[in-house]
Amino acid sequence: MRKKIPTRRGPKTVVSSEQLARFAHGFRIGDGTDKQPRRWESITRAANKKFGTNFLPAHLKRCYAKYRDELTSRTIKKIIREFRVTENLQRRLAENDERTDRLRLKDKERDYNLRRQRDLEEAQKRLRKAEERAASLRKENRRKYNRRFKNKGKRKTPIDTHR
Repeated sequence: MRKKIPTRRGPKTVVSSEQLARFAHGFRIGDGTDKQPRRWESITRAANKKFGTNFLPAHLKRCYAKYRDELTSRTIKKIIREFRVTENLQRRLAENDERTDRLRLKDKERDYNLRRQRDLEEAQKRLRKAEERAASLRKENRRKYNRRFKNKGKRKTPIDTHR
């Protein structure tokens, strides 16, 4: 029987660690439909298939850990940016509706105001949800970072200076 040759984990391929981290980040987030995050084995399989490599999950984890803060902050900014774009679009559409409604329906002022108020409340709810999502992502990243580096600077044995 042949002995299994261990796979190289180092980036001796055309794929940089940043590219791998970006791919893993995108693959983990997915399209947001499935609530359960993807497992590292499936991410590794997909990355190896895409880049034609033979990495181990540990290498992808290291690459992802290296760029995690940057990638998640970009994702948070992207979520907020997309939300703002959709809000601006909805606002413009509402303004166009307002112009046409004003020309056509002057006698139905109360109904229009009620609808406008309801639209405003819905937009505020959506903004609140997006901000909560961004804040929870940010808090989770800080918690992981703090847990990782909490005991790094502490010495295990005190230095005796009284000699």
